Amino acid sequence: MAFLLRLLALFLLVNVPFQTFAQNLINQPLKKVIQRAIDQKNPLIIGKSFIGLPYKAFALSAENPEKLITDFKGFDCVTFVENVLALYQSQSNEAIFQKSLINMRYQNPDSITYESRNHYFTSALLKLQKQAFLQPVRTGKDARVKKNFGVLSQFLVGKGKNIRIDLIQKTEMELSQDSLTYIPSNAVQHVVQSFQSGDIVVFMSKKSNLDCQHVGFLTYQKGELYILHASQEAKKVLVSEKTLINYLKSHPNFLGIQVFRPNFNHETIQF
Repeated sequence: MAFLLRLLALFLLVNVPFQTFAQNLINQPLKKVIQRAIDQKNPLIIGKSFIGLPYKAFALSAENPEKLITDFKGFDCVTFVENVLALYQSQSNEAIFQKSLINMRYQNPDSITYESRNHYFTSALLKLQKQAFLQPVRTGKDARVKKNFGVLSQFLVGKGKNIRIDLIQKTEMELSQDSLTYIPSNAVQHVVQSFQSGDIVVFMSKKSNLDCQHVGFLTYQKGELYILHASQEAKKVLVSEKTLINYLKSHPNFLGIQVFRPNFNHETIQF
């Protein structure tokens, strides 16, 4: 549901414009967290430092002019994941953080526009795989599904917003060309040994015109996999009370999951 709200809601026009990126955004306590995460090679240290912060829906620009949102006071599920990854990559350098965040959030880093933003998380995943920053975790239980992307453009028609709907539709048509690989919910229990703490887990939607409904990080707790995420249900960042398997059982609206492993050692990522 979080992804659907992210796509369809009227977002607040707040925070820092791209042209005037905030200085001292990464304060001293956060720098210490980032350094500890780097020393231990564990980006989840950054994510867990945000536990308890509120779930913040409607956080991105509703139309052009697009603004680059840089806010560590609350997250939706997507902004939580992308900010944690960007902060870890940044090594506390704000310029690198900005470039990394733009790289994850937009298809074209030179075009900070509503149309260039990765409204469908599949767009970001495909881009980051091409850059060798993400690698899909394959399990032998994979299935494929075809999606007719269109939920965003259908919502925008007739709204009168400063948005090139034809460009949104072009992106949707391109995404609809290929089927998506995923692990069905009922197969996950048989392949959990394939996953690691720090893997990105994407919860696939059963809706025919939508790819994903939620995203977070996998984390081992007492020998079992849980989810570190910005939860719309709990209204805050937390580690799920339920294991990954039980979380899936309690969400029958999920088709299954995709799992991706970040590659922070890759040195050829182009910003």
